[in-house]
Amino acid sequence: NSIVPNRLSHLWQDGHSSVDGNGRTISQLGPWEGETKISIAIDIGTTYSGVAFTFLQKGSSPVIHRVTRWPGQEAHQQQSKIPTLIWYDTTQKAVAFGAEAQLDEIKEQVEDNEWFLAKHFKLHLHPDNLKAKHDLKLDALPPGVNLEQIYSDFLRYLLKHTKAYFEDRVLDGKKIWEKYSDKMEVVLAHPNGWYCREQSFLRSAAVVAGLAGEDTASSRIRFVTEAEAAVHFCIHNANMKNVLKTGTNFGVCDDARFSKFQPVSAPTCSGGNRLARSDCRRKLTLSCRGRGFLLVSQTSPIWDWDDLFESKHFSSILF
Repeated sequence: NSIVPNRLSHLWQDGHSSVDGNGRTISQLGPWEGETKISIAIDIGTTYSGVAFTFLQKGSSPVIHRVTRWPGQEAHQQQSKIPTLIWYDTTQKAVAFGAEAQLDEIKEQVEDNEWFLAKHFKLHLHPDNLKAKHDLKLDALPPGVNLEQIYSDFLRYLLKHTKAYFEDRVLDGKKIWEKYSDKMEVVLAHPNGWYCREQSFLRSAAVVAGLAGEDTASSRIRFVTEAEAAVHFCIHNANMKNVLKTGTNFGVCDDARFSKFQPVSAPTCSGGNRLARSDCRRKLTLSCRGRGFLLVSQTSPIWDWDDLFESKHFSSILF
């Protein structure tokens, strides 16, 4: 999952942004130069999911909010991720989501009412070649519930509580949501190796969930690979501004899979960095440990960098 734990947040601060105690990242890149709009980013992971949003107001510096209030979580926990879980009853209705799905009182109802748990459902959307390559063992979906319903139910749940959080945390949030939500930009993160088929599926599920209308979904719902999302996160939050110059080659490691990127323009507050990507075909022989991002020096003795990348032009690698 592409969600950085709160305990690692101190590793990612530099002059481009700052994080306060309320899950807000305050950009210091300058005022937003584009049109005024709401932008929401959603990461539905295999085991955990999360949402972040920003109100991009022309002339104002962006503030990125992580949604840290979810049903089933204690108020003081301020967790920005929730388990990717849904309980369905015998009528194929979703009755409990996320952290709430793990509460003792919910588990008691499960036993009494014969509910069925949807978990690890993201793996069902993987292309057949990835399923075969990794010999994935898929958990059964709830009887009578297809994958699109599961995704749309979960997206609808995320949207519902993101809206409530937005209205509570943003000044005049309710009025702003009413004014701009019908043109809201939605960014969905997905694994490397997902292409048109998987994106079309996600877009359709998002429409059913109410994130966009069918006539505007193609322009309002956008996609980013988890590797590229990690790149943008590190560029804007890690101390890499003196490393990643235009034309710099660097690699991203996510679960022992590599992607190669090259910045082709400098960051701007209106558009961000432009990245050129080419997949690295060489497989890593040692698996990456952990789910967070780590910066590893090219001179690290653990790796044979030249052999790994078949190139001497990588300056950084992101885990």
